[in-house]
Amino acid sequence: MVKLGLGYNHFAVLHSLAVAENEQCTQKQICEEWLLPKQTLFNVCKEYKEKG
Repeated sequence: MVKLGLGYNHFAVLHSLAVAENEQCTQKQICEEWLLPKQTLFNVCKEYKEKG
């Protein structure tokens, strides 16, 4: 993952979206499943949004 420039937090978000039913999940669900702080997840999502 690191060789591709994809860290643990970014992988957690992408994986969660890929396996989610109806391709939808909440930030809360991702935080609970991967034990990530809400602020960390917010920053990852913000980064993806800015990159389009």
